[in-house]
Amino acid sequence: MRKSLLGFGLGALLMAGAASAAPVGTVPTGTAPGLTDGDFTVTIDLTPGQGALTGFDIYRYFAKFTPTSATGLTASGLQSVKTTLDVLAAPGDTATPVPANANLRFKFVDQDFDDVPDADITGASITDTAGRTNNTTIGTFIRVNPSGSFAAQSVSPGGTRSDPDSNGTPDFDPSVTYAAVKSFRVEGFEKNPPDGPGFDSSAETTSTTGALFAVAIVPSGRGVRAQGQLAADKGVTVFFDTVPEPTSLGLIGLGGAALLGRRRRK
Repeated sequence: MRKSLLGFGLGALLMAGAASAAPVGTVPTGTAPGLTDGDFTVTIDLTPGQGALTGFDIYRYFAKFTPTSATGLTASGLQSVKTTLDVLAAPGDTATPVPANANLRFKFVDQDFDDVPDADITGASITDTAGRTNNTTIGTFIRVNPSGSFAAQSVSPGGTRSDPDSNGTPDFDPSVTYAAVKSFRVEGFEKNPPDGPGFDSSAETTSTTGALFAVAIVPSGRGVRAQGQLAADKGVTVFFDTVPEPTSLGLIGLGGAALLGRRRRK
């Protein structure tokens, strides 16, 4: 049974991390930072990695709204995201300095055909099914599904591609650049037809977790703060923050605040 993080303590978070696959909680969203009046909810699942990801924790972030909400009456699905993922020393702990070796883990695939692996920061090589279920070979990413028509407008840090000028000569090695990333941000949107479907329809639901929009992979026992903004193809943009200030809702692990721009269907 999925648990709300209202009153969900740090000890319970750590116990959830020890399970084979644990729903960590559900975060409210707001039409402004700090509010909880948004139609979207964000759900976080935590799963220990296996195989090549043994020794890592996999955090998955889903967005959903119900068909009967104000958003659901006009919109068809999630279209844009602006999300930042920050590694924490422990779940919910924003005060303790993060150890030097506690970094996000990415998947590296040659995407510009120069025989040098690139950082797959939008999960171009990871299907929606794999993003939801694979615990062995995926990497950290942010996107609106499907990845093939997701347009990333802004990515930080840079250096995701080895040959950014496309001259056939590698300029640097992204596997080195992205080996020590503790804070990662992507802003982008799902293209409208004819270039793309315009939105991820799995966000509009009453029963499932919704649309997968981010995966964060960190060393076991470390936490992740996800914050930013979500928007459907129609309706208002909402803010979320999985680790709010102590005065915001009184949560140790979750809440609602951040900042983002969005592009929506006109």
